[in-house]
Amino acid sequence: MTNLHFNPASANRKTGTMPVVTSPRATCPPECPLFDLNFCYAKHWRMGSHWRKVSSGERGESFADVMVKIRRLAAGVIWRYGVAGDFPGTDGHLDENACCAITSANGRSDGYAYSHYSPFKGNNRAIFWAMNSGSFTVNLSSDNLTMADDYMTTGLPVVTLLPEGSPKVTYTPKGHKVIKCPAVPEKVTCSNCRLCTRKGRDFIIGFEAHGTGRKAINKLEN
Repeated sequence: MTNLHFNPASANRKTGTMPVVTSPRATCPPECPLFDLNFCYAKHWRMGSHWRKVSSGERGESFADVMVKIRRLAAGVIWRYGVAGDFPGTDGHLDENACCAITSANGRSDGYAYSHYSPFKGNNRAIFWAMNSGSFTVNLSSDNLTMADDYMTTGLPVVTLLPEGSPKVTYTPKGHKVIKCPAVPEKVTCSNCRLCTRKGRDFIIGFEAHGTGRKAINKLEN
């Protein structure tokens, strides 16, 4: 089983103070283009150094030990799985037992995550539905508005990437509403927003490209 790192109180400016789990690079599915396009934020700066140590096994602990720590979180506590990395899986196919173990450990706390695993591959869609059946929320990560339209057909929560300068509200080619992430560092953070933990939403959440990610996002949109 994969090695994980549990931080009980991340001080990340975007997430705010909350427990977070880092998963190794090997969990990222082949469908995710962000690493090769150099947009993946987890490759850079302090997060990059941390992620490399988790991925090499230098830092972190066993999957089972991290599940024990997640089980100890109180009901209603917001936490994030996969601040870097993704769910356990092989060749784009989710590991059903490991994924169910994560949501079981979550219990009644408000864990959430994003995943680049395709819901149209193998049994992934059914596994995502099972993971979203309780208090845990998995958001499907799409790379552009066209892909977001496709993912909305699953009935699961969807997020997407947006070009720099996108308005607060925009629409996909098929008319689905996209609300840009309202994060403002140190004011609106994941810990006090919780928009991504809402399962039954009828809109897509968009994350705007910035800095070195701008050109990469433009490639995905074209």
